[in-house]
Amino acid sequence: MQIKMTFAQDFFKEETKSIKVGSDRKRLWAVELDLLAEFDRVCRAHEIKYSIDGGTMLGKVRHNGIIPWDDDIDVIITRKEYEKLRIVAEKEFVYPYFFQTMQSDPNATLGHPVLRNSSTTAILKSELIDGKVAFNNFNHGMFLDIFVLDAIPDNAVERKAFFAELVQLKALIWRAKVAKYLKIRWGFNIRKILRALHMVKEKLLFAWIGMKLGKCPLVFYQDEFEKACRRYENVDTKYVSHILFMPDPPENRIVERAKIQMTEDVEFMGLTVPMLKEWDYYLTLLYGNWRKQVISASQHGECIFDVDRPYTEYLN
Repeated sequence: MQIKMTFAQDFFKEETKSIKVGSDRKRLWAVELDLLAEFDRVCRAHEIKYSIDGGTMLGKVRHNGIIPWDDDIDVIITRKEYEKLRIVAEKEFVYPYFFQTMQSDPNATLGHPVLRNSSTTAILKSELIDGKVAFNNFNHGMFLDIFVLDAIPDNAVERKAFFAELVQLKALIWRAKVAKYLKIRWGFNIRKILRALHMVKEKLLFAWIGMKLGKCPLVFYQDEFEKACRRYENVDTKYVSHILFMPDPPENRIVERAKIQMTEDVEFMGLTVPMLKEWDYYLTLLYGNWRKQVISASQHGECIFDVDRPYTEYLN
């Protein structure tokens, strides 16, 4: 693995933290922490505000580090700060780091921005079909999740209509992705034949849409989706949410803007990173009784993680 951070040899030793954490998971954590360090470096250099998020924030508060069974690191950033980051990202993040967005890597399946380490591999179960990498035309390096908080309508009726519009656009994006990048594989049973026929129909449909638009349907719908997410950017709404990631967010993802304004630096696994001052409000919103420890499987499930081999080896 190619990383900038250095770790004491003891860091990689197996230990028990509610569950047994082996050296393989520690090596995965090392890549994730290095991504966070690089993200923090760029944000501080350009006075861009962000906070650790989700399970990472919960890990800091409840475990004083990464949750023992977690396999990623999350950060949140407001739309205003995210736009500042996009301006400097291409210049600041150089190999092995790659700032992946709908613009820099349109074929990526995650949708929300991530910071990748291109010298590693992270292939999600959702990117596999019949055990093979179906979506293979983008960077699959291990990643740091970046969740953008966009303004959303305060009026409940307007908000519901807004979310419905985003869901429709997201569905079009996914259909365009599938039509363009999944290989048609015929088989000898009805299920495989029907699936292949459906794919042919989708490919023809989006080829026709592309001719009408005069541009790639995937890029067009992604641009329209992000434009829609930014609709209330200059409106001082009470609430914000992760609509770039979840176009129809549940109530526990609808956040009071006033609660995310202030951060403070905290120590996290040898790094100094910002965290919301209103972390108790935020964790309670996300998880309810977050103090109760529930050991669970890693949120990404059955994935291919490899810190020693670049994703290009798997795709080849």
